[in-house]
Amino acid sequence: MEKRLQVIGHSFGVVIDKPLLKVLGMGRGSVVKLTTDGRRLILERVDQENRVAPSADPRLVLDATAVAKALMNQHGLWTDDFKKLHHKRWRPMAYMGWLGYARAENMTEDELATMRRFEACLAALKVGATKDEAIARALSAHPIEDR
Repeated sequence: MEKRLQVIGHSFGVVIDKPLLKVLGMGRGSVVKLTTDGRRLILERVDQENRVAPSADPRLVLDATAVAKALMNQHGLWTDDFKKLHHKRWRPMAYMGWLGYARAENMTEDELATMRRFEACLAALKVGATKDEAIARALSAHPIEDR
């Protein structure tokens, strides 16, 4: 993963994405030690108080936020399309807001299936399917039980 240094006050910083923080067991308020070996920066969590339990859960492999953004920004899926794929018929921005707070280890099977539907839809669009075809493929691969 490549990142660009950003100006923060009179210093520089790098934004660390939430999925990576979850894997490392870090979160807001985590105390870290920054060292260097002369070639690399090394960031290590040192506190136990604000430790977020790391998860080896394979659910973290799916970057649901990136998938949702790609569906909206690159492929033009919006409210009606998202409602067809989401188990609760949520609108895109409600889903994006939820993703900001959702923890992989607390997700229900329905929520995971919804993420997989979005991922399948994106995969179909990337290989040339129309929106309707991609949605149909996603629903076929990961059906919504209550509909």
